[in-house]
Amino acid sequence: MNKVKCFICGDAQENTYILSKQNKALIIDPGAQHPSIVDYIENNHLQVEAILLTHCHFDHIAAVDFFTKKYKVPVYIHELDQPGLVNPKQNLSVLTKRVFIVESESIALLKKKGSFSIGDFTIDYLLTPGHSLGSVTFIIENAIFSGDVLFEDGVGRYDFPFCSVVDLGKSLEKLFALDDHLSVYPGHGGQTTIGREKAYNTIAQSVISYAYSK
Repeated sequence: MNKVKCFICGDAQENTYILSKQNKALIIDPGAQHPSIVDYIENNHLQVEAILLTHCHFDHIAAVDFFTKKYKVPVYIHELDQPGLVNPKQNLSVLTKRVFIVESESIALLKKKGSFSIGDFTIDYLLTPGHSLGSVTFIIENAIFSGDVLFEDGVGRYDFPFCSVVDLGKSLEKLFALDDHLSVYPGHGGQTTIGREKAYNTIAQSVISYAYSK
């Protein structure tokens, strides 16, 4: 059984997750060099296998270089968002006081939807654009990591560059087709489930309806 630990990082209060199984771990969306993350990894004697990025926005990638240098691991991101690792406009850091560029060259590119393995982890993913061109949702056992596509009682913003409300609505529909019992770990805010959001997330339902009215 996988264990999920959440760390709330940076000014944007972004959720960085450590997903672990026995002594192996994945880091999902490292948004800041939160000292508690390293403490947690070391105190639990975890071996980091890889970094997974749901999308390229600065608040989800700001600590990628720190962790890749520390643990010597690859970074997985969708090919449509890969340019955002070095493009401040696409990763939105141009809107902040500090420009973020990922220097790591150990990048593994994801395409469309699919499945891959990292050690003992089997990872399925869906391309779920709308908040960014190449946003992906990772599905690992009974949990999904939705980045900034789906939140508890909300959805990701679609008024930034490279966003699309129509694409977001279609992506939300993909997620709502998944099993109701799946736990949802979003990029911001609290944990929820697919079933709960289908039943109560009126914002998501409105975005889906709008997408299909176009």
